[in-house]
Amino acid sequence: MSATFNPLDPRTCPSTMPADQGPVQPEPTIGFTPLQLLFLARLKDLCRLRQTTAVLPIAPAMLRLIDFAIYSTYCDCRALAVGDEAELILARLRR
Repeated sequence: MSATFNPLDPRTCPSTMPADQGPVQPEPTIGFTPLQLLFLARLKDLCRLRQTTAVLPIAPAMLRLIDFAIYSTYCDCRALAVGDEAELILARLRR
């Protein structure tokens, strides 16, 4: 992973989905395992935390830690076969 990963920048985000693809539909919870839901919820929480850094002062080192946590959780989602749902969450973050 590159040290310049930024989930808000589509050029460095692992998602292949463009940020301007239109409205994102809410993902259903039916058919997901509890572990998949856990990691999707964790990714949403981290993305909310990352959004708050736009208005609150935060140390650059802490910002990098949040970005690495988002990337790691995204990779976990892909490993759990919910990568498409994770990309939808990241697409919302980039808006």
